[in-house]
Amino acid sequence: ALSKPVHRLKVFLAKYLGSLLFMFIQVALFTLLVFVALRWRVGTWNPTVLWMVPLSVLVFSYLYGVVVLVNVITRSTLAGIMVALLVWFMSFVMNLVEANLYTYAYTEAGEELPEIQETLKPWYHASRYAYSVIPKTKQTMEYGDRMIKVSGRQGFSTEDFTGLLM
Repeated sequence: ALSKPVHRLKVFLAKYLGSLLFMFIQVALFTLLVFVALRWRVGTWNPTVLWMVPLSVLVFSYLYGVVVLVNVITRSTLAGIMVALLVWFMSFVMNLVEANLYTYAYTEAGEELPEIQETLKPWYHASRYAYSVIPKTKQTMEYGDRMIKVSGRQGFSTEDFTGLLM
């Protein structure tokens, strides 16, 4: 028996930080395996791969924050997971919508469609506002892809990490 009960906030933060630590350990181990495999495959040590550890934990914290929020409100684990999957999917869809609306509203140089471009500009601004609330999972991982540089002594050289994996 505890002489002083633990505050709910401390329990909540301990569970949240424990989950982030659990994710960190998994990602760190996998990234170290990739680090060694790249040495074997490419021929050089590539410490930029280690950028994926904090970025993956950051993406996990986005989605796990949604899970925790929904769990606290509804007391349903399944609802938390489903809403997190929905937010992840919405992040992907909103990224595509925002990028395409920007392309059609501002950068379509070859077409002479000023009236359509003017009608798309308010939609683009509305999509930017809607997109500003959703976690940027895709951009975070794309940032990691830009941080990783791959080149080796065995004739393989690319600036795109995903090109190495394909």
